[in-house]
Amino acid sequence: MEGLYYYTDEAQKHMQLLRFYFDGLVLGAGLEGTVNDIPEILKWFNREQFLKSPHRNYGQFKMSKSQYIHFDLESSFGKIVYTGELNESGHISLISHSHINGYTTQVIYSPVPKEFMTITE
Repeated sequence: MEGLYYYTDEAQKHMQLLRFYFDGLVLGAGLEGTVNDIPEILKWFNREQFLKSPHRNYGQFKMSKSQYIHFDLESSFGKIVYTGELNESGHISLISHSHINGYTTQVIYSPVPKEFMTITE
Protein backbone atom coordinates (compact mmCIF):
# COMPACT_ATOMS: atom_id res chain seq x y z
CA MET A 1 0.00 0.00 0.00
CA GLU A 2 1.19 3.50 -0.76
CA GLY A 3 -0.71 6.73 -0.32
CA LEU A 4 -1.54 9.83 1.66
CA TYR A 5 -4.59 9.98 3.94
CA TYR A 6 -6.07 12.77 6.02
CA TYR A 7 -8.60 13.53 8.73
CA THR A 8 -9.77 17.06 9.47
CA ASP A 9 -11.57 18.52 12.44
CA GLU A 10 -13.10 21.60 10.81
CA ALA A 11 -14.22 23.09 14.13
CA GLN A 12 -10.67 23.17 15.45
CA LYS A 13 -8.99 23.68 12.04
CA HIS A 14 -6.82 20.66 12.81
CA MET A 15 -5.67 18.04 10.34
CA GLN A 16 -3.99 14.68 10.79
CA LEU A 17 -1.99 13.15 7.95
CA LEU A 18 -0.72 9.63 7.41
CA ARG A 19 1.64 8.80 4.56
CA PHE A 20 2.30 5.18 3.62
CA TYR A 21 5.16 3.90 1.46
CA PHE A 22 5.45 0.55 -0.36
CA ASP A 23 8.39 -0.51 1.82
CA GLY A 24 6.24 -0.34 4.99
CA LEU A 25 7.27 3.11 6.22
CA VAL A 26 4.44 5.25 7.62
CA LEU A 27 4.74 8.94 8.55
CA GLY A 28 2.26 10.81 10.74
CA ALA A 29 1.66 14.51 11.36
CA GLY A 30 -0.89 16.60 13.21
CA LEU A 31 -1.12 20.26 12.26
CA GLU A 32 -3.32 23.27 11.68
CA GLY A 33 -4.78 23.42 8.21
CA THR A 34 -7.20 21.94 5.72
CA VAL A 35 -6.96 19.64 2.72
CA ASN A 36 -6.33 22.73 0.56
CA ASP A 37 -2.98 23.18 2.34
CA ILE A 38 -1.71 19.73 1.30
CA PRO A 39 0.30 20.82 -1.78
CA GLU A 40 2.38 23.12 0.45
CA ILE A 41 2.64 20.47 3.22
CA LEU A 42 3.97 17.90 0.73
CA LYS A 43 7.12 20.01 0.34
CA TRP A 44 8.23 18.78 3.78
CA PHE A 45 5.95 15.80 4.52
CA ASN A 46 7.98 13.20 2.67
CA ARG A 47 10.52 10.64 3.79
CA GLU A 48 13.58 12.72 2.78
CA GLN A 49 12.57 15.89 4.63
CA PHE A 50 10.31 14.65 7.42
CA LEU A 51 12.68 12.01 8.81
CA LYS A 52 15.28 14.75 9.40
CA SER A 53 12.89 16.61 11.73
CA PRO A 54 13.40 16.23 15.49
CA HIS A 55 9.58 16.16 15.91
CA ARG A 56 8.88 13.35 13.46
CA ASN A 57 6.32 10.57 13.98
CA TYR A 58 7.06 7.44 12.04
CA GLY A 59 6.93 3.66 12.11
CA GLN A 60 6.42 0.52 10.05
CA PHE A 61 2.95 -0.67 9.04
CA LYS A 62 1.73 -4.17 8.37
CA MET A 63 -1.29 -4.93 6.25
CA SER A 64 -2.98 -8.31 5.88
CA LYS A 65 -4.62 -9.68 2.75
CA SER A 66 -7.98 -8.89 4.37
CA GLN A 67 -6.98 -5.17 4.44
CA TYR A 68 -6.41 -5.13 8.23
CA ILE A 69 -3.68 -2.62 9.13
CA HIS A 70 -1.52 -2.13 12.22
CA PHE A 71 1.29 0.30 13.03
CA ASP A 72 2.89 2.28 15.82
CA LEU A 73 3.94 5.90 15.33
CA GLU A 74 6.86 6.82 17.54
CA SER A 75 8.22 10.26 18.32
CA SER A 76 10.35 11.90 20.99
CA PHE A 77 7.12 12.29 23.01
CA GLY A 78 6.16 8.60 22.99
CA LYS A 79 4.15 6.08 21.01
CA ILE A 80 0.65 5.90 19.48
CA VAL A 81 -0.67 2.48 18.42
CA TYR A 82 -3.04 2.25 15.42
CA THR A 83 -5.22 -0.67 14.32
CA GLY A 84 -7.96 -0.76 11.73
CA GLU A 85 -8.77 -1.55 8.15
CA LEU A 86 -8.80 -0.18 4.63
CA ASN A 87 -12.42 -0.32 3.45
CA GLU A 88 -13.83 -0.85 -0.04
CA SER A 89 -14.26 2.89 -0.63
CA GLY A 90 -10.53 3.49 -0.04
CA HIS A 91 -10.88 5.05 3.42
CA ILE A 92 -8.96 3.82 6.45
CA SER A 93 -10.91 3.33 9.69
CA LEU A 94 -8.43 3.44 12.58
CA ILE A 95 -8.57 3.10 16.33
CA SER A 96 -5.59 4.78 17.97
CA HIS A 97 -4.33 4.51 21.52
CA SER A 98 -1.84 7.09 22.75
CA HIS A 99 0.79 5.98 25.25
CA ILE A 100 1.53 9.70 25.65
CA ASN A 101 -1.80 10.86 27.13
CA GLY A 102 -3.80 7.61 27.44
CA TYR A 103 -6.51 8.65 24.96
CA THR A 104 -8.17 6.16 22.62
CA THR A 105 -9.99 7.47 19.55
CA GLN A 106 -11.59 6.15 16.37
CA VAL A 107 -11.19 8.15 13.17
CA ILE A 108 -11.81 7.56 9.46
CA TYR A 109 -9.01 8.83 7.22
CA SER A 110 -9.79 9.78 3.62
CA PRO A 111 -7.42 9.44 0.68
CA VAL A 112 -5.99 12.77 -0.43
CA PRO A 113 -7.48 13.77 -3.80
CA LYS A 114 -5.06 13.10 -6.64
CA GLU A 115 -5.11 16.74 -7.75
CA PHE A 116 -3.40 17.67 -4.46
CA MET A 117 -0.58 15.19 -5.00
CA THR A 118 1.67 17.55 -6.95
CA ILE A 119 4.82 16.35 -5.19
CA THR A 120 5.26 12.59 -5.23
CA GLU A 121 8.22 11.92 -2.88
